[in-house]
Amino acid sequence: MSDDEQAEGMVIATVTITRVMTDEDIVDHVKAEATDGYELGLAEALGMMRLAEDTLIRSRLDDEGDDDD
Repeated sequence: MSDDEQAEGMVIATVTITRVMTDEDIVDHVKAEATDGYELGLAEALGMMRLAEDTLIRSRLDDEGDDDD
């Protein structure tokens, strides 16, 4: 589901993954927090990431299926 397709509602938590290229390396940063600024619990953060992984895989498979039409 893209940002344009999100159901209307209130964001209550986010998981943000940022990849940064430095002069020497590429570093990934992960931040999982509620909108009030508190860090999410491990189970909730991993659940959100698992759902995001599944959603991304399914959307890519759907995109490949559209090419067959």
